[in-house]
Amino acid sequence: MQKPFINDMQTFLKKRIDNANFSEISTSYRKTANEINELIGLLKPLLSAEDQKILRNLDDEHSNRLTIALEIAYQQGFAEGLKFLLYLLTIL
Repeated sequence: MQKPFINDMQTFLKKRIDNANFSEISTSYRKTANEINELIGLLKPLLSAEDQKILRNLDDEHSNRLTIALEIAYQQGFAEGLKFLLYLLTIL
């Protein structure tokens, strides 16, 4: 059985994550992203076309894993925030 509210919340949270511009929000994120791009730029000329493809695939899979982790953390934080609000309402 589908849970419409949960599905709607997951869609909402995914859209929030997808639309977040972390470079605008965080200088440390922007700095790290720039460092990664510089390192990849230094490494690419040293690699064959096949090795560059492997590097791109590695980067893509690493990004996918981080996106999944971010979605999980965001969902957990959102759910815990709601639980906390509900708790506050029961003690007031």
